[in-house]
Amino acid sequence: MVRHRWALRAGVGVVLASVLPPLADGSTYLMAVHTLAHMLLIVGAAPLLAYGLVEMIDRPPRRLARWLGHPLLGLAAFNGVLLFWQMPRPVAAMAQYPAVHQLAHVSLLVSAICLWYPVVRPLGVPGSISRIGRIGYLLLAGVPPTIPGMILVLARRPLYAVYPGAFGLSALEDQQLAGLVLFGTAKLALVTGTLVAIWQLLTPPAEPPDDGDGGGRLPVDPPVAPAWLSRLDEPLPAEPPARVRVAAPTPGARDRPSAMGVPDSGRAGPALGRDGPARGSPRG
Repeated sequence: MVRHRWALRAGVGVVLASVLPPLADGSTYLMAVHTLAHMLLIVGAAPLLAYGLVEMIDRPPRRLARWLGHPLLGLAAFNGVLLFWQMPRPVAAMAQYPAVHQLAHVSLLVSAICLWYPVVRPLGVPGSISRIGRIGYLLLAGVPPTIPGMILVLARRPLYAVYPGAFGLSALEDQQLAGLVLFGTAKLALVTGTLVAIWQLLTPPAEPPDDGDGGGRLPVDPPVAPAWLSRLDEPLPAEPPARVRVAAPTPGARDRPSAMGVPDSGRAGPALGRDGPARGSPRG
């Protein structure tokens, strides 16, 4: 992509600005300028180069990408190399031997790329860490640079004999300024990366563009409605026909005359024989 190429070019430009004059000349006189050149490699060139190399490294089978993208490798490599090159003897060797100084530049740059690569790696690829994991990773990575920076600021005497001071600064003042540069730039870069990760975590996903005709296809299928919701659109079932209820006969209904004037079977009339009325009945 175009952004990766521009990031790679910008990273190379920051590397050249760190190792060439005037910073290269000033690093031979002041510890603060020496530290500033190193921090430009760590917090300026390394994240740009890591982002620019993602397109080339993170390709199948991604073996190198998984190795570089491991968080423990980045933390161990960066902090180990940074603490080593802050010790008095390595600093003295860098001031006396230019080859050692160039070796320090290369090791700091490579270890810083290992530190930033898990942060700039695309999400979702195998071995990548989540946004929340990146926030914790950056917060943890900012702890070790605090130690040498605070030591340089709070020290009561100069720790580096090869930097006696120059340009109106004493050796102790130069050392304290170098500690502020180390502590401030490392914290600023890591906190900025943490805030960017938090911003990306809280930003909602982009919605598909609405062309107004409703014919656009969504990038993902909508969720399936539950079964009970689809049944609300079905027609209601027909009601069964009403049944005619017949009242049950009450007790003693047979002793009452019917509505037609015909006596009930339970009430006996005058008995009639074959030849007429029964005997004993009066004749009209």
